[in-house]
Amino acid sequence: ETCKKEGAEIFVHDPLVTYWKELDLKINPSLEDCSNQQHDLLVFAVRHKEYLTLTTTDIQKYFPGTKGVLDAFNIISDEKAFHLQKNGISIAGVGKGHWDQWRNER
Repeated sequence: ETCKKEGAEIFVHDPLVTYWKELDLKINPSLEDCSNQQHDLLVFAVRHKEYLTLTTTDIQKYFPGTKGVLDAFNIISDEKAFHLQKNGISIAGVGKGHWDQWRNER
């Protein structure tokens, strides 16, 4: 809600849910449809199987233009996080403070 109030366009994907009643928000169940949008920030908030199997190539394909990834549910492995950062995508995660050290290694 805060991001929306600040002018952000919110695009939500979930393979199981198509509508968020409390926010009156349509949720897209197709990852392919995500690739039709321009993304600034990608937030992983639910540990769906579909997210766990995404490669870094998939992330860049399905979420074009992403400048940052926030992993709030331990979706991104250290290897994937390192690769994303090497490709210019900022990454942060809950309990992943060690990712900060890679910023200087890019």
